[in-house]
Amino acid sequence: NSIANIQHLATVYPNTNSGNFTLEYKLPANAGEFRILDVMGKVVYTATISNSAGKQTLDASQLNNGIYFWEVFSGNSLVDKGKIAVMK
Repeated sequence: NSIANIQHLATVYPNTNSGNFTLEYKLPANAGEFRILDVMGKVVYTATISNSAGKQTLDASQLNNGIYFWEVFSGNSLVDKGKIAVMK
């Protein structure tokens, strides 16, 4: 997964949130995966993306307060990534 090839096709908002947020995306393929990672790089949340474009409301309210990283994959390709803060 080359970071140089990231296409910036997703947005996560609001940022900061309580663990409930919206993922808005436009993927090159018909399916994908959304992941949230902790600061150590451990995947702590995943969600399936079942179409190529749209919005999904996601509930990751089980996450503790803190800074997390998110990634969006289309097939095996990383197409976007970012940081998100959870504050309850």
